[in-house]
Amino acid sequence: MAGPLAGSRLMAMSRKLRGKSAAEPAPALPPSPGAFFGANEADVAALMAASAALTDGLERIGREWIGLTRESLTYTAAAGIALLDAASIADVASLAGSYANGVVERSTSGAVRLMELGFELAGDVSAPLASRLETGHPDTGSAPAP
Repeated sequence: MAGPLAGSRLMAMSRKLRGKSAAEPAPALPPSPGAFFGANEADVAALMAASAALTDGLERIGREWIGLTRESLTYTAAAGIALLDAASIADVASLAGSYANGVVERSTSGAVRLMELGFELAGDVSAPLASRLETGHPDTGSAPAP
């Protein structure tokens, strides 16, 4: 029963099993989103712009995260190689201290950068939506209550 008409055959079989004719009228469609939710083209455009900004911002955050991960792995591998070359316990202790300091510095700077990107993302996403809230809806003068 594969093919483009398979669904219509199933519907016809389903109607026969329920005792209804194949000429049964289709259910009424719900009102269009514009009429139901009070949305208009500008609202939809603002929502699309916010969605695009969200996608771009999440991509930037993802790229930054990958960069931080690569940096961390490189630093950890270099520390491991340095530990293999350590000649004494004092060298190991010094390397461990340096490694710990580097981890804290990189983690802090990475967290700050990710936070900055998050704030940028919030601003970019909210800008098109805020502009629509400021203009209001022409039919009521303000956004409809939920």
